[in-house]
Amino acid sequence: LSDRTQKIKFGIVKDFFYENSQKEITTHIDSVMGKLERCGAEVVEIHQSLSLDELLTATTTTFDVEAAETHGDNFQKHPHFFPPLISAIIERGLHTSSQEYVEAQKIRAKFRSELIAVFREVDVLASPSTPAQAPPRSGGTTGPALFQGPWTTSGLPSISIPSGLDNQGLPLGLQLSSPWFEEIHLLSTAHWCVENLGPLKNSPLS
Repeated sequence: LSDRTQKIKFGIVKDFFYENSQKEITTHIDSVMGKLERCGAEVVEIHQSLSLDELLTATTTTFDVEAAETHGDNFQKHPHFFPPLISAIIERGLHTSSQEYVEAQKIRAKFRSELIAVFREVDVLASPSTPAQAPPRSGGTTGPALFQGPWTTSGLPSISIPSGLDNQGLPLGLQLSSPWFEEIHLLSTAHWCVENLGPLKNSPLS
């Protein structure tokens, strides 16, 4: 998988991702992409080519409605079985109009068309895996899934690789996304990145 015979061209998506990230995250990703560039990759910035802010609302609408469609009957019969966060999602879905849902699907289709155009220019899209550092285990969550939403809703193969540690020794990640049905290419690129980034310094596993 690591046999890369040609230069990889990364598209770094700063709009939306950098605007919603903490400073330590954006500084880290800039450093990581600079290192990959020095190892032979080409890195270009993707500017205003993807309607990510618009997509966020469409993704939430789609998720809410489809959760309500799947769980709505059981929720109405046994609401006490559902935790508050899931209950809120289902409630929103039950109160979303069909027109809102249709509009959301139009936005998702538009976004996929935009991705086709972007992938004519780059091999892989790169972005932070998360907007902030990893939360403590005691928090009961793995953190916000905000940065996975665009690729999930568009069906892109994606992977997050370890790319460093924050100032508290917690892991940071680089998210890579490739065109549809290009999983082998994506895995090969991810393997190349891991090899060139090297082991995480001061990691308890190093």
